[in-house]
Amino acid sequence: MVNNKEEGKVKYYYENGDVFKDGIMKNGAEIGQWNQYYQSGKIAVVTIYDDSHKIISDKQYFENNTLKLDFKIQEDGNIILEQYDSLTNILIFKSNLKAFEKYNGQTEYKKDGEEIKYYPNGNIEYRKHYNDDLLNGINEEYHKNGNLKLIKTYSKNLLDGDHMEYFQDGKIKLKGTYMDNRESGIS
Repeated sequence: MVNNKEEGKVKYYYENGDVFKDGIMKNGAEIGQWNQYYQSGKIAVVTIYDDSHKIISDKQYFENNTLKLDFKIQEDGNIILEQYDSLTNILIFKSNLKAFEKYNGQTEYKKDGEEIKYYPNGNIEYRKHYNDDLLNGINEEYHKNGNLKLIKTYSKNLLDGDHMEYFQDGKIKLKGTYMDNRESGIS
């Protein structure tokens, strides 16, 4: 300890004496790589902090050692979030989050950019676009076989533009247009 603040290599333990978490402290703050462990001793989380204690990378693992979540923090503070399946290790979800600071100094995140969810077979389930946490632009849903299921156009979270639905074989099921979240032409 230096000036009543933890300094240097640090380890925290479970009650049974196994390591729970370890890393480096500087002026009482976590810096560099920190590892958190399951009671089995396997890695649960690897977090990397810069010298100012900001998280720059955070990876969470299933107990079978496969990647669960991957938070990639960009220089501007925005995050790319990826989630993986525990058995296949296939990417099942990806989203872009925009950082903003609330009035109380806390950092919060809004969806901003593309969000993709995948079926367990690896095909895309949906692709959505956000701007400041609101659906915006062309959004697509897919059948499990990979064929397009639905296209919707949004403006500030309201349906606004073309709307198309498809059967699993790719044939058109419905065509339409929305304006300010109201149907303005469906065929």
